[in-house]
This record gives sequence, structure tokens and C-alpha cells, in this order.
Amino acid sequence: MPHRVFDPVQIRCPMLGGPVTFGYCREVADGLPCHKALVCFERQFPVEAYFHKVLMPETFERCFNTPSGCRYEKILATLKDAQGAAGAHPPEPLAPPPDQPPDKPADDPADDPAGAAPAAPAPRTR
Repeated sequence: MPHRVFDPVQIRCPMLGGPVTFGYCREVADGLPCHKALVCFERQFPVEAYFHKVLMPETFERCFNTPSGCRYEKILATLKDAQGAAGAHPPEPLAPPPDQPPDKPADDPADDPAGAAPAAPAPRTR
């Protein structure tokens, strides 16, 4: 079986949202297959058997059997790495103004003994 025999097979990619060929998915991740290629092409041809023939066992494991984490976990890991690289710390919560008790919201009408309505917001300027 030639190495590129299935390259023209096309599917709709669930990650990109459009049509892609197997040739693209076969080497999209720095020359390695997309981690979803087994699922996406399983109805088109014997994709798992193909990859077992053309990849080393260690490469197959790394591409398809290593948990990649969900999108949320990847975002959190990226943020954590960025914070560590910048030496950043999570922001401190804002303290209430000195004349305001910490357990009441800032614009509580109950604080105004006359019961006056709060002032209208300032007009927008362009």
C-alpha cells in the first residue's frame, strides 16, 4: 500500500469546521497526524491499520493514546504558564472605600435617610 494512497479522502473537520483531506490531517501536528484522525476517518477507510503500518509504535502512542486534555484545561494551563513566565500573581480583591462598611453595597438607597434617588449618570461625551 503506497504511503499517500488515502491523502485525497475528504471529510468535514470538527475542529476547523470545514472540509479537509486526510493528507492534511496525516501531518498537521508538526509532521504528525491529528489526534482525532482515527475518529474522523474511521468510516472512510481502515485508518487505524494504516497508521499502525506507517508509524512507529511509540509515535502511534504519542499521537493517539496520550490524553490531550479538554479545551478548558489547555486554556488554564496556558494562563498558568503565562503568569509564571511574567511573575504575575492573581489580582487582589478591591477593598471597600474607608467610609463604607464592608458588608453593604456602595449605592444602597437604605443608607440615604432622606430616601433620595441616586444621582443620574453623567452624560456621555464623544
